[in-house]
Amino acid sequence: MLELAHIAIVVLSVSSAIASIYLYKYANKKEKVFIYYIVAIGFFEVFAKVLKQLMSDGNNLPGLHLYTLFQFVLLTLFFNACLKELSKQFKYKWVLGLGTLGILANSLFVQSIFTYNSYSKSAVELYVIIMSLVLFTLFLKDKANEQINMKASVSFVSAVFLQSAVSIIFYIYSNDIMEMKASLRDLIWYLRIVINYISLFMIMFGMWQIFARERGVSKQLQQHKGKI
Repeated sequence: MLELAHIAIVVLSVSSAIASIYLYKYANKKEKVFIYYIVAIGFFEVFAKVLKQLMSDGNNLPGLHLYTLFQFVLLTLFFNACLKELSKQFKYKWVLGLGTLGILANSLFVQSIFTYNSYSKSAVELYVIIMSLVLFTLFLKDKANEQINMKASVSFVSAVFLQSAVSIIFYIYSNDIMEMKASLRDLIWYLRIVINYISLFMIMFGMWQIFARERGVSKQLQQHKGKI
């Protein structure tokens, strides 16, 4: 049952990635950055499955270390794009540089790539939570765009916030969780999978908002041409 749930996550992630590639031409700058993140999610879900089959002990944790780096970089670029549109300054290059060095240092010298990178992953999740809360506050204050240009981004930020808010607990206690009784460990995994489903559906809702916005613009253009 747990394996089927994992497979469903992979299928949903890959489907979202494919759909996001189609929507790329309709997305604005910040949404395009997030689409790279959606594609990365789909890629790493497949990568984790393949790596698990290739490794003799089924250890696919090196993929998690690599995903953590991509997650941090892509979401930082997305946060910067959102803040820039809201006319806020963000020294993202410094954040990218220091954060990348920290993640690499943790994987190379502190926590082996064959164990949970609980330090760097927890730090990234905390970073995502803080940046999401900052953006939520700014979204509420934003009046200039009337939210029309921010709707999909609000959905995307909500999705990563929810996932990080739950995942940070999992990664802080990841090694302890792996030592639990199988029944209790599986229950925690099921909870995390449910959160992943909800987050993915929120991302898909954001993608639908991009599509709906484009349809609305297209209809307005057609109506305008009809009047000429």
